Amino acid sequence: MPYVAGYQERIRDVMSELAAVADSAVPVEQRLTAVTNATVALIRGATSADIMLINGVRHHTLGATSGDTAELNTVQMRYGHGPCLEAAFDDAVIRVTDLSAESQWPEFATAALRHGVRSVMTFRLYQCQNRGGALNIYGFAAGAFNIDDEALGAVLAAHAAVLLAL
Repeated sequence: MPYVAGYQERIRDVMSELAAVADSAVPVEQRLTAVTNATVALIRGATSADIMLINGVRHHTLGATSGDTAELNTVQMRYGHGPCLEAAFDDAVIRVTDLSAESQWPEFATAALRHGVRSVMTFRLYQCQNRGGALNIYGFAAGAFNIDDEALGAVLAAHAAVLLAL
């Protein structure tokens, strides 16, 4: 990503804000909301983000920056597949360029497109037996994310994983 004036400073400021919530006295929902807000603020093309925590057949959406993301997580759980589930349990990082051309998760793609989501990037937070978690990032444009966005997303996901462990 070409450097835009002030972008490095913005990253430093946001990461400092995240460090401020790295305290077990801060409720986990507040810690994770700080991460998802930072994700949308820093990642080019990100229109919303959330954290999906899975325990067997149950799931929780935390830190959602949009009400639509919880529905997208529910669709994945209902059909047993989707990029966020796959990231949580199979592939540590998934980047989908254009959901309108995606055939691997048809129910998820249909629901996402209905909400205007064309791109998805998702990162594993943890996985242990039938429990897992993922940081999910959504974009309205096709091709919303590139390799630089993926690198920054991985840093934010690692931060979210640490905040979950507090």
